[in-house]
Amino acid sequence: MGLLSRFFGASDRQEQKRKKFRELERFVVVEGMCETMKASWLTSRGNAYGEEGKLKEAMEDFTEAINIKKDYLPAYLGLAVTYKTQGQEKEALEILEAAPEEMRTGNNVTVTRAQIIENFRGLEK
Repeated sequence: MGLLSRFFGASDRQEQKRKKFRELERFVVVEGMCETMKASWLTSRGNAYGEEGKLKEAMEDFTEAINIKKDYLPAYLGLAVTYKTQGQEKEALEILEAAPEEMRTGNNVTVTRAQIIENFRGLEK
């Protein structure tokens, strides 16, 4: 590991992700499940980064989770909440408005974009 990666942790984050993804690819054999598990893992890590105040890292993980699983609701919510935490409510709503019409929760429940936006706006009050 290089000196800079020890200070900034970028290589550690990437290596951690590579290891987890290899593990998932090795053991998850149900079609489509691996993408869901990867998105779930990235979203969980993004939530942990957010709780630690590492918002840049959190946003990167949420964005990557969305890129892997376009209809994964928890990643959209995590990204929107991260923007909202930074006082960027407009950007938070734009994230949700750009989401698919229907999304899935971690429990594979379908939720509409309109429902999510309505609930998210309710958090502002």
